Amino acid sequence: EPLVFDHSYFKELLSGDKEGLLQLPSDKALLNDPVFRPLVEKYAADEKAFFE
Repeated sequence: EPLVFDHSYFKELLSGDKEGLLQLPSDKALLNDPVFRPLVEKYAADEKAFFE
């Protein structure tokens, strides 16, 4: 849902490329970075952690 502020961005990022969904190179770089990848995984799994 694009009008809801939640952790769905991180869930979509981990789900991989999907037809019709734009992922910028900067989005994909989060998955390849050893510092940011664990944060993406944490926030995708735990919405409460995203809002803390």
